[in-house]
Amino acid sequence: MTPHEPDVPGEITPKIANEERAAMLSNRLKKNRKSIGQWARKQGIGCYRLYDADMPEFALAIDVYEGRVHVQEYAAPKTVDERSARERLAEALAVIPEALGIEREDMVCKQRQRQSGTSQYEKQAASGEFFQVHEHGCALKVNLKDYLDTGLFLDHRPVRHWIQQHSKGQRFLNLFCYTGAATVHAVAGGASRSLSLDMSKTYVNWAQDNLSLNGADPKKHVVEQADCLAWLASKRLRISDTI
Repeated sequence: MTPHEPDVPGEITPKIANEERAAMLSNRLKKNRKSIGQWARKQGIGCYRLYDADMPEFALAIDVYEGRVHVQEYAAPKTVDERSARERLAEALAVIPEALGIEREDMVCKQRQRQSGTSQYEKQAASGEFFQVHEHGCALKVNLKDYLDTGLFLDHRPVRHWIQQHSKGQRFLNLFCYTGAATVHAVAGGASRSLSLDMSKTYVNWAQDNLSLNGADPKKHVVEQADCLAWLASKRLRISDTI
């Protein structure tokens, strides 16, 4: 994904070719925004999926990040005409800002394709545009532009909340920790100590920033760069003795 204003794949210009089809999407987004947005506010959740290919004409995942919108276009199968797919994406990009009440520059669009290995973590751009979002009382740093993923897996939210509710007085080990969001929730829930490991220096730094944002004591809540499988293989003591 190369950054554009707004960030869209292939320099697609927002344009409506089919008014009726575009209106259907706009109405669906407004309906979802009212119902899901109300639920999220009551739960103290700032980031959530608003739309996930609800309509077959628009194969998109649309996520809200506290006033900004992350749009992912699912790659169309070979049976779908490429021109038609681009036309529909252009329509979606034209109606999303108005339907969701955002500025066009607060929308980022990427194409989502099946990933393998570490490719989903590779850098896509170099905007350096990080901002804070909030979830169940925790502050988390995200970046909508520079990577395929944003630094926060929205579908893991129930697990993070469960960790927060059950971590009081516990020691917490987070392998393949990514940006450390789960550890942040453990700390918020009262974990006494934690160890978070990831092979990527980028994500180790990101996780450290997230913990710092939430006032975690770096002596008790440690983040280290390590090959998690090699780290496990090297341990002869019980895991609970290492943290």
